Amino acid sequence: MPLLEHIGTDFDDARELYVIDIASADNLPDVINFAGRFAVVLLVWNSSEISASTISKLVRKLIGAGGVYFWCVLAAQTHADSPTIDDNATVAEIVETLIKRHGGKNAPDRWGCGTIKFTTTAGILPPGIGTATVTESFAFPSFFKRSIVADSTDGEIDLTFIINKDGGWMTSPGKPTMEIPRAFADRERHTFADICAVAHLRDNIGNLTIVRKLDIDSKPAIQLRLESEDLGTGDYFVDLQSGLLVGTSKQTLDPITGTQAIISTRLGMYKYFEGVAVPMAFSATSDGKKMLDVTIAKLEFKDSLPDSSFTKPE
Repeated sequence: MPLLEHIGTDFDDARELYVIDIASADNLPDVINFAGRFAVVLLVWNSSEISASTISKLVRKLIGAGGVYFWCVLAAQTHADSPTIDDNATVAEIVETLIKRHGGKNAPDRWGCGTIKFTTTAGILPPGIGTATVTESFAFPSFFKRSIVADSTDGEIDLTFIINKDGGWMTSPGKPTMEIPRAFADRERHTFADICAVAHLRDNIGNLTIVRKLDIDSKPAIQLRLESEDLGTGDYFVDLQSGLLVGTSKQTLDPITGTQAIISTRLGMYKYFEGVAVPMAFSATSDGKKMLDVTIAKLEFKDSLPDSSFTKPE
């Protein structure tokens, strides 16, 4: 959902007020479907991808939906001369904007329960597999389910991993069920929550410096460097226009090889889900070699999921 924030109730007729962020042209169908269910909606337009004519068409469509009263706030910041982060911003100001744009310090907590579907290459996939479609349900720390469908040099792969409080299992059509460790579910939130985690930077302002300004994908950005005894040395690349994290680089342990390497990420195509900024496409390299490439097709955060979603396969 493109819902950013529920901001209260209209005192005249108790209609609910919501803020919706139009993050990109791909976001518009969700906006129309969501806004059509409510009487009053505030639209926040903050994307250079959407023209004024497109916004105008959206407004007319919503007004014509029948019984929809519409408040439209076009907070356009579409030009390079009006960035979210000022050229003269201090480290502290950059960090505060970064955390706010990503949904606040508690944004990663929404990754504790939900469903997700994405395509991926490399990373979690064994050799010989091209692109895989992965569907997951998760309710950490006790429940996790992952289904992988992919083509490989040995034919089609169809695997399902299920973890609940009693154990873990892997199953595939026509093959016996195997037990697996349940360690993957012993976490507080999905691993994707860490891809663009930034809240910890607030506690390390004194260890952050501005390295340089640069262009990333032809957009102005700034490079911050964190140097800490506890967290090590790492670089954070922040888009000045959107105020969002677009890349990181850090020497750390490669989760695949188990050796020290420079792990770099690139993040993009952000959308908001319940106020949390999520990069719908991201990639990672290890010493320049592709380690992970993910495109998220669908994501829903949940407050809970039924235990029956994670039943041991028979």
